[in-house]
Amino acid sequence: MATKKKEAAPAVKVKKSPTVASGNAQLLKALGKSGVDRICRGGDVVDSYRYVDFVDPETGGPCLPLEYLFGTRGMAAGTIIKLEGPGHVGKTAVTLMLYGMAQHARSDSYVAHLESENTPPPPEFADLLGCDPTMYLLSQPHSVAECLQTLEKIIDTLRTAVDPGKANPIVVGIDSISGLSEKEKEAETMGSGADEKGAKAVHAKMFSRWFRKMGTVLSEQDVVLICTAQPKANIQMGPFPTPGAKTQVTLADAAFSYHASTGIKVRRSRWDVAGTHVGGTVTLSTWKNKLNQGDRTIRVNQWAVESKPDENKSVWDFGSATRAVLKQYLAGYQMLPGGWYRCPGVTETNKRWPDFSAALYENEELIYNLREQMRIKGYGFEFETKYQSARQGGKD
Repeated sequence: MATKKKEAAPAVKVKKSPTVASGNAQLLKALGKSGVDRICRGGDVVDSYRYVDFVDPETGGPCLPLEYLFGTRGMAAGTIIKLEGPGHVGKTAVTLMLYGMAQHARSDSYVAHLESENTPPPPEFADLLGCDPTMYLLSQPHSVAECLQTLEKIIDTLRTAVDPGKANPIVVGIDSISGLSEKEKEAETMGSGADEKGAKAVHAKMFSRWFRKMGTVLSEQDVVLICTAQPKANIQMGPFPTPGAKTQVTLADAAFSYHASTGIKVRRSRWDVAGTHVGGTVTLSTWKNKLNQGDRTIRVNQWAVESKPDENKSVWDFGSATRAVLKQYLAGYQMLPGGWYRCPGVTETNKRWPDFSAALYENEELIYNLREQMRIKGYGFEFETKYQSARQGGKD
């Protein structure tokens, strides 16, 4: 006997209390009059975001892979980005690439670089990675205290004497927090377990205090802080090692991991052809993202300077990373043999890259739908704005 199919239970709709909604509006108004700052409805917080847009270093156009990785149209002002990984994997290179995007006319940001490892990027190196060396400030602090003091002075001077109206965002990088000593001009001679553990504790305390003091300032003054960190050996104390414990941590790991809005692991694989180094693939993976979904990965190709297909092109090649995003989100997208591509709505004929990429970005409606599928914040999609209240004059 056939079993009667059960009908799906109707979705339960939660009724919103008009009394509470009205009370919240009155509460916000009263708190504002009594001098309470930085308070709003949870749905209205998106109003405060300002972005330093991601730009493809090669084309000067949009950079879908980085939008996918971060889940936003750019680096959100007021946030901290932590790039971590072992030595020689491209953390500085990625930082300089982000500087170049900040310098682009779409964002036109002030950029400063705090170099702690006594090896400031050579101008030609910065230029190859997309950053104009004549358009960023460079400082070489030796200690945590000097670094943070310099950072505060840069922000304060820009916002009080140069750009009090906050017409342009500020992007500052510390490269790296692992190279800063806890005391002024201290030689890096620590090697014993006790000294190493003590250095980590001092780093953590100094940065934790600074974040508690300056966290809201970064947001109020439209500052993006990019920090690189290299793991150090984690000295196990006691007679028995803890099962499953991390064997490597970065200096001030707890402080930065807690306060960072976006945490990115950086890895790099090398390309060699017939014994000649021609480039590599930089893998970026988010292990933390407070603004959108985490656990996303992209792989960006980076040419060696002497091996670039075109001397006028950037060393960064986001082509394969873009194609990976399209394969996941673009219906009808086809990767054909011989390096040809085709997709309805983009082109009805086979095209090679970058001609296919150019045709893709010309279709604004298609790009809009792609970003909405990826839930990219910063473009005013319905999923961002549906929780916002109707405002008059920008205030409740």
